[in-house]
Amino acid sequence: MLLVCAAWVRWIAVASVEPPAVPAGAHAELVGVVLERVEREARTDLRVRGWLREDGAATSEPTTVVARCRDGVDVGVRYGSTVSIVGDFEAPSGRRNPGGFDYGQYLRRRDVHGILRVAPGAVTVTGVGGWAVLRALDHVRARVLRVLDAGLDEPYDALAAGILIGERRAIPNDILDAFRDGGVIHVLVVSGANFALLVAATYVLLAALRMPLRVVYIGTMLLAIAFAALIGPQPPVLRALLVCLLYLTAKLMERSTSAMNALAVSAVVLLLWNPYSLFDAGFQLSYAATAGLLYFTPRWLETLKPIGDRVCRTWPGRLAWTWLVGAGVVTAAVQISTVPVTLYHFQRVSIAGFLANLPVGIIVALAMVCAMVTVGVGFVSIAASAIPANALWLLLRCLNPIVGFFASAEHAVLFVPRASAPFLGAYLFLTLTLTHYRDVRRRTAQWGVVALAAAACSVWGVALVTPGGLLTLTFLDVGQGDSAVVECPDGTTVVVDGGNRRQGVDYGESVVVPHLLHAADMDIENVVMTHADMDHSGGLPYVLRRIGAARVVGVAEDASQGAVAAVRVAAEDTDALVRHGAGLTLHAGTTRGQPLSVEVVYPRSPGDVDILDDDANADSLVLLVRYGAFRALLAADIEAGVEAFLAQADDEGWADISAHVLKAPHHGSDTSSTPRFLAAVRPELAVISAGARNRHGHPSAATLARYEAAGIRVLRTDHDGAVTISTDGRRCWVRTAAR
Repeated sequence: MLLVCAAWVRWIAVASVEPPAVPAGAHAELVGVVLERVEREARTDLRVRGWLREDGAATSEPTTVVARCRDGVDVGVRYGSTVSIVGDFEAPSGRRNPGGFDYGQYLRRRDVHGILRVAPGAVTVTGVGGWAVLRALDHVRARVLRVLDAGLDEPYDALAAGILIGERRAIPNDILDAFRDGGVIHVLVVSGANFALLVAATYVLLAALRMPLRVVYIGTMLLAIAFAALIGPQPPVLRALLVCLLYLTAKLMERSTSAMNALAVSAVVLLLWNPYSLFDAGFQLSYAATAGLLYFTPRWLETLKPIGDRVCRTWPGRLAWTWLVGAGVVTAAVQISTVPVTLYHFQRVSIAGFLANLPVGIIVALAMVCAMVTVGVGFVSIAASAIPANALWLLLRCLNPIVGFFASAEHAVLFVPRASAPFLGAYLFLTLTLTHYRDVRRRTAQWGVVALAAAACSVWGVALVTPGGLLTLTFLDVGQGDSAVVECPDGTTVVVDGGNRRQGVDYGESVVVPHLLHAADMDIENVVMTHADMDHSGGLPYVLRRIGAARVVGVAEDASQGAVAAVRVAAEDTDALVRHGAGLTLHAGTTRGQPLSVEVVYPRSPGDVDILDDDANADSLVLLVRYGAFRALLAADIEAGVEAFLAQADDEGWADISAHVLKAPHHGSDTSSTPRFLAAVRPELAVISAGARNRHGHPSAATLARYEAAGIRVLRTDHDGAVTISTDGRRCWVRTAAR
């Protein structure tokens, strides 16, 4: 009860922290101490604890802010540096898309309450602060990275840093993707296994020196604390550290220990420190894996022991059986225990991981030992560290193709919709039933009642979340780009554009696919590329690789742009038909007695584009979505020339472009949304897809004025996040992700 009360008080204390009283967009100065430096692509992020000043007045309480510095920062700015930083302040944004990542919540859980956008040269070092011990550990960490860089070439130095101290930011994205698909990404984050290996090595070394047991225990505890501080406060590290300290403390006091109790106490301690950790995916994965390891492994080994006794009658055979089965059971226990968390947070499960973890785990264990020896020798002599570094290189050289083999296997990773609570309950019930099958046979009636309850919950869970008779049109926030998803009431889906892919950000991966999985849209009938520019097509290859589609439209046969080529390659991989979409009806049918269609209204034929040859944006597909009386026009990147062409067609009666909802042409540029076009469409709502602070100035003030003059309501993805419109064919409902 005391622990519960303490946790509640801590929760209230964390939740009551007010964000700094500095308005968004204000030019401010941040004066404080650097807590962390993180290198990103094309920028450096500094986490700084200090005071914000606007117009010379500082915030009354210190606050933590992330200073986002373009073009990097001087290497001398590290932990403990006291700095003065000038930039534009903004509050962290929340969830921008359905099923997307809530960056604001992520920062708040880490006690970060703002972002300062910093121009080059706006960071001034004024002194040194922070804890001297942590400054020393920061220098040790830098030294470790230098030793690995000196002994290994790319990308093996980055892989070694990930395995040894969890530093994986320099690992190329293609290698990270392979480790994710292979189900072994956890080896690049210092996990409990890595930590246990280091602690065991320290314990054995001190014991081999014939030191008293108390000295061995205390020395191991001190080195474990130093190693955890060197790596940083990651949930797996903190959990392993606390369990280690509890175990060794019990040994010092000559008391018996329980691994499960130590695990529970470590969880309580971490949640007392930061209650928001309970909702962190890393925290959940770490504790699920360890709890599953402790709970399932001994029970499954006991079940399999009679089989081993019958199969292997000699001691070498029994030894091999024990080792192989033990390793397999440990791997299976961890994988099965973490599946619910992985499905809930990431909507993916790696089938290859069940097989890959055994060989990869062996290589990583050997590589970690070699890395520790390399670093230890390198602290004395960089030249002498070349010998263990060569052994480390050989292991890592073997690791990559093994991971690549499993990751490239067919169906190595499955993408599934977000798991519901009833499904997770049924999964847990099935796992426990198989583990305790002997008890199930003895208590059939009791377990039968539980099974019926689990089945009923699953059925009701599916029934309550399954919509009926609604068409949903979602304009996703993909920055300065376009992407929309049409979810038809008959269960099919049309994906229109996929956003951009640049500077390490693929909006197909970060926004479009998570939304499709969140909405359980796995039956994609059409993927449409309305325009060949990267801000429309960049994310589509990832969508096609991960989910696939029955057909891909909008790709001209003679197109030679890089983005088009990437889409065509991905489409070939998914056996989709690639063709130009001029005049094509993408989807047609009747649902609940109401007509439903998605069709291309421009161009009606490829010759329409030739009329406007001087306009590059004329090579776009304009779509009309109809369901009952509802109509939505998706105008891609067309400008004044095509708008006049469509308005004339509407006037002459051979095309009807009127719509209730208009996806504004060309991100709201001043060369589009002409008065004549708006008069022809007559929309009640216009959605402008544009990026915050984009360099093009979209949407233009003149365009916004034209919408206002026409009495058209405007929603913007840069302000409102994703815009979702649901309709039953007669009425429609509008909701936004950010407001």
